[in-house]
Amino acid sequence: MAKVTLIFVGGDSKVDKIITGVTGGTKSHVAGILFDSVYESLGMKDEGDLYPGVWMHDPSKYINNPDVEFITLEVPDIKALEAEARNLLGTPYGYTDCVRTGSFGTVIPDNAYTMDCSETWTRLLRAGKLDILPGVPAGCISPVKLYEGVSPWLVKVGG
Repeated sequence: MAKVTLIFVGGDSKVDKIITGVTGGTKSHVAGILFDSVYESLGMKDEGDLYPGVWMHDPSKYINNPDVEFITLEVPDIKALEAEARNLLGTPYGYTDCVRTGSFGTVIPDNAYTMDCSETWTRLLRAGKLDILPGVPAGCISPVKLYEGVSPWLVKVGG
């Protein structure tokens, strides 16, 4: 089984506080290490991005950030995860997708036209054959819910 590293971000910026306030957690963003880069969906352009959305960034981006937690997961089908990642690259950021995440039980179907950070990684992990929060649309999963939902696949220290 292959491994993938997720990056969960918190913080005390205005945006962090809004996201964590709505979702009831301490995680406001999720990214991951894929293709030797940070693979993430951002609501603002990062250096080199054409527009806000799903892009790859410098792998050192989150190093030495005290508001970041790196976790490693066992993924049964890394090739399928990587194929989905290639497919989603360049997808525009879904500002309204964030509203879905905090919709308090309102189920709004996923779409493939826009994505927020936790929807992106939920889709990737599901493509990799992890049954993350079954029955919940990927677009309704917040960073904190994803953080809670990946616990069965965490790689144990020394494992």
